[in-house]
Amino acid sequence: MSSPIAARLAGLLPAGRAGRTLAAGSFVDAFGSGLFLATSTLYFVGTVGITPSAVALALAVAGCLGLLSGAPSGRLADRFGIRPVYLALLALRGLSYGLYTLVGGFPGFLLVTCLATVLDRACSPLNQAAVRQVVGAEDRNRTMASIRALRNVGYTAGTLAAASVVAAHSTTLIRLLFVVNGVTFLVTAWCSRRALTITAAPATTPATVPSAVPGPGAAAPDGLPAGVPSPFRSPAFMALTVGNALMCLHDTVLIVLLPVWVVHHQAIPAGIVPVLLAVNTALTVVVQLWISSLDVDRRQALRLLWAAVVTLVAACGLFAVAGTGPVAVGITCVAAAVVLLTVGENLHAATSWYLSDAMAPPQAYARYLGAFTTSVTAHGLLGPALVLGVLFPLGTAGWAALALLFAAGAGGMSLGAAARPEPAPPPPAPQTALSTGT
Repeated sequence: MSSPIAARLAGLLPAGRAGRTLAAGSFVDAFGSGLFLATSTLYFVGTVGITPSAVALALAVAGCLGLLSGAPSGRLADRFGIRPVYLALLALRGLSYGLYTLVGGFPGFLLVTCLATVLDRACSPLNQAAVRQVVGAEDRNRTMASIRALRNVGYTAGTLAAASVVAAHSTTLIRLLFVVNGVTFLVTAWCSRRALTITAAPATTPATVPSAVPGPGAAAPDGLPAGVPSPFRSPAFMALTVGNALMCLHDTVLIVLLPVWVVHHQAIPAGIVPVLLAVNTALTVVVQLWISSLDVDRRQALRLLWAAVVTLVAACGLFAVAGTGPVAVGITCVAAAVVLLTVGENLHAATSWYLSDAMAPPQAYARYLGAFTTSVTAHGLLGPALVLGVLFPLGTAGWAALALLFAAGAGGMSLGAAARPEPAPPPPAPQTALSTGT
């Protein structure tokens, strides 16, 4: 690799040792997830004998339960500190995925899947909270961009590593991969503990979009400081959350709809799907390299958000055209659509990181992030049914409807952000709110 390219890739990594340690942990986490996702369905359907409909039922039940776990984990982190809660949840995640080796039928699969999904969703907001606590505001954007890029690389590496095990048709090796996946969470926990020990940057540095400052007096009955509303009672924050759920439909288009769409249009070779997913992974690294160099504020975040909408709407238009012309035109349009989809996906991700971080009150930071992650969980639960069950059968009109949903999502996020004025920054919250623990 030439030195300029190597230098550019190195620029994607966080500047500080603590941020790099967190990013490394995220890579290991994603690698294990790639191992699991590439083998689990084949194993439980083909070897254990669980029917596909039963697998879908278990995932749906687990997804519903996952909706309820983000906010409570944030509440615990705000009360007891991010470090002890996050590390405990990572350790439990490792244990839960290791339990898949003991599953011999549907009841066990349902129980373990529910446990693992609840813990997954509980950890999600605390990862972002840990980033803010470790690197503070200055290197936050670069660190989150690095984590997203490395997670994409990790998923791909894990999937490729699992391919040889799948080809070997070895039940023992697949169970071993389940154990390896469980161990990766322990490695991630170790990396997170190291990062949180190296430094405790001022996590409560106010963001560009300030929140209410608690007034004097006792805490509210739900445990929030006086003057800080519940995230579910904040119209601005809920507008941001619901809008984000709609914007997240780009993930469903790429992972769920794209393969189905290609199979439906038989003139387009199905072998193009893995190539397009590889393009998505590679381009994500490039886009995040650019995003990591930006000094994002609220105005720029909103510009990135609407730039994401433009690219996502253009991608919808290309998908609509792709199935109507010759094969060469179809392949070209699909490839271009995936490129635009990838750019839009990453621009939206950067925006959602910034706005969710900025609109979360420092005194209840983790709890607000936990509420915000319900948008991602709800999308994962309802998105495939909406896209495949409602929009896909509509053909061209379905792509137009999807474009409108992207615009509506960006509108909701923009309204939520605009509802918060930008007065003088409030004073930092007490350090005990985000204690690193001992």
